[in-house]
Amino acid sequence: MPAARSTGDNSVIPPAKHARYALDHTTGWATEGVAVAKDIKPIIEAMFKGVEAKDVDQAVAHFSDDIQLYDPHYPYKDMRGIAEVRAGLTWAFDGMKSMGFDIDRWFLSDDGLSAVVEVSTHHVLNAGNQHLNFPQVFVLDTDGTKITKMRAYEPYGPGGGVGFGLAIGHTIYRLTHRKKK
Repeated sequence: MPAARSTGDNSVIPPAKHARYALDHTTGWATEGVAVAKDIKPIIEAMFKGVEAKDVDQAVAHFSDDIQLYDPHYPYKDMRGIAEVRAGLTWAFDGMKSMGFDIDRWFLSDDGLSAVVEVSTHHVLNAGNQHLNFPQVFVLDTDGTKITKMRAYEPYGPGGGVGFGLAIGHTIYRLTHRKKK
């Protein structure tokens, strides 16, 4: 099948209605046959659904065994491997009445294996029934079937009573759940 051509205004005319093609940034042409992963959105959406359901098994089902997860909300913000992620999620689920993520925007890599997801987060703490609403960005890498790396970024540093309470909670957790070296 012939390659598609660039129209000069950053749009691309595809060679066929359902052909898989990717833009070659050196030539400006879309080329068929370039390795492009299948749609990874369902994997990521299913992981968020597992977290929203507060179901550890459902959430980790979408992570590779050697997952690297970084999230400053957790007592150990840099978690490596399923066991550490399971422990982190168990801690989080125990402290939350509910967890919610509304996906606002997606940004997918050219190879289809990575994504940046902007979300509106809606959580309710068990302690005091406090509602937490804040934006977050997650950067995710996959192997096409499982999430291999995930980083969470927030536009704030925990402050006020929530930040103070979180700091105490992290300290207590770290003292009672020593991380193996």
